[in-house]
Amino acid sequence: MNRVLGVCVVAGLGLVLSACSGSSGKESKAASQVAVKVNGGELSIHQVNEQLARISGVAADQKDLARKRVVDSLIDQELLVQQASEKKLDRDPEVLAALEQSRSQVLAQAYLQKTLASQSKPTDDMVRAYYTGNPALFAERRVFRLQELSTDLPADRADELKSVVGKAKTLSEVAAWLQKGKAQVAVNSAVRGPEQLPLQQVAAINAMKDGEMQVFVADGRVTVLQILASQPQPLDEARAAPLIEQFLSSRKRDELARNEIKRLRDSAKIEYVGEFSKLAQLDAKGEAPAPAAAAAPSTVPAEGAASSSALDKGVTGLR
Repeated sequence: MNRVLGVCVVAGLGLVLSACSGSSGKESKAASQVAVKVNGGELSIHQVNEQLARISGVAADQKDLARKRVVDSLIDQELLVQQASEKKLDRDPEVLAALEQSRSQVLAQAYLQKTLASQSKPTDDMVRAYYTGNPALFAERRVFRLQELSTDLPADRADELKSVVGKAKTLSEVAAWLQKGKAQVAVNSAVRGPEQLPLQQVAAINAMKDGEMQVFVADGRVTVLQILASQPQPLDEARAAPLIEQFLSSRKRDELARNEIKRLRDSAKIEYVGEFSKLAQLDAKGEAPAPAAAAAPSTVPAEGAASSSALDKGVTGLR
C-alpha cells in the first residue's frame, strides 16, 4: 500500500498533513536496514537517524533514550497513517488539498536549499569588518531597561512629537499630550540587549544616555523610547565571531533567495485572471502605484514577500 504522502504526528498530540514518508513496498525494498516493523509496515534506520539529526544538544548518556523516543514517535505516526489509509482519508478532498500544499512547500524549499547550497562561508575579514563596524552590538554593547510608548499618531506629525518629547521630563507627560489629542497610547517595559532591537535603531539607541527619550519612526509606526537604565556588557570578537558568521550567512541566503525568485519571476509569464487582475496593480505593501506617464506593467515584487526578520535585527538568535 502506497502511503508516501501521509499523516505526521506533531509532539505526539496534534496531527498535521504533510509530505512526509510513510512505509511502502518500494521503500521497504530500498531500505538497507529496517528498524521496526509495524503491522507489516517498515520503519527504516534512515528514518530514525533523520529524526535524530534534528535533535541538538543530546548528552552522550541520553542518546539511547532520545533514540527510543524518536522510534516511539515514528511508530505512533505509522499506526495513524495506517488507520488513515484504511479509512481512505487519502481520498478526502480536504486531505488531498492539504497534501498538495505540503508537497509544493517541500519542493519549493528543496529547490532553494539546493540552489543556495554552494554559498561560501563569510571570510574572517568579513566577520572582523562587521564586528568593527557595529560597536553598539559588540565592543560597546549595553543592556537596556527600556520603556516604549507606542501610538497611532500619524508619521507626518513625528516632528511635532519630537518637540514635545524634547521639553518633557517624563514619558507620562508625553502620553498625556498624546491622549489630549485623542491619540491611542500603549506603554510597555522591557530589558533588552541590542540584538533584540531593530538593527537600524541600535546605533541611535546606544548613543542615548540613561533617562533620555527619543522618537523613532519605522514603517509608518511612531514610538517614543526611554532608557530607564543601562549596563555595559561588551562582547569580544572571539565570542562574537560565530554569531556574526551565522548572521552574515543568513543575510546572504536571504539576498540570494530574493534574487533567485526575482530571476524566476522576470523570466516567467505571470497572468492574473478575472477578479485577480486588480492584484497586479498592488505593490507588496498593498498600495496602488502612483499614476505615471509611462508606467511599466505592475507585478507584486518578490522582495517584499520574501523579506526576513533576520535583516532587521542583530546577530543573536538568528537562524
